[in-house]
Amino acid sequence: MTTRQLLRDALRTILGPAVRAHGYRGTAPTWRKESELGDVAVINMQMSAYGSAWDSSCVVNLSVEVVPWAEMTAARMGIGTRQLLHSPGGLWHRRLTPSEASDDGPEQWWSVTDEASARFVVEDVVAQLEDRWFGVLDDLLAPGGMLRQVRSGDLGYGHVADWQEHFAEEIEMLERERPEPDTPRAPQ
Repeated sequence: MTTRQLLRDALRTILGPAVRAHGYRGTAPTWRKESELGDVAVINMQMSAYGSAWDSSCVVNLSVEVVPWAEMTAARMGIGTRQLLHSPGGLWHRRLTPSEASDDGPEQWWSVTDEASARFVVEDVVAQLEDRWFGVLDDLLAPGGMLRQVRSGDLGYGHVADWQEHFAEEIEMLERERPEPDTPRAPQ
């Protein structure tokens, strides 16, 4: 078996049940959870294109996309909102890397070389999700959660420092137009 197959098996048997227990749906390497408002959290295992049959590298992408932002972005890009909502690069985006990785220096990815390392990687991912990230993702999916995150100035991985200032007003305006989960939208 190649290391990609070993990793995929570990994702299916270890990570899959763990994320489904928290309301996520999907299959390896991507799982999604949708809020009552249609916002989507995505957990995605990204495998390096440069691995070999004997050595693969991987990282986990966490993201949350909110419907108003996705609608606006999709219209600008000329694509469907659903396509954007189900991609692993949302308005908020964070990467999980090995627990023992340093925050200083270049980003580190997990390395899979055999069945034991594949299980170790996936068990590390599950531990990090359980310890912190399932709660963060649920908070971001809650009504007003993403707006609070935008106001905090932290949209995660890959956003420039002044990004929040540039879009906060527009996001706040869009958020005000959203109904509460039990309130039907007015006809348009």
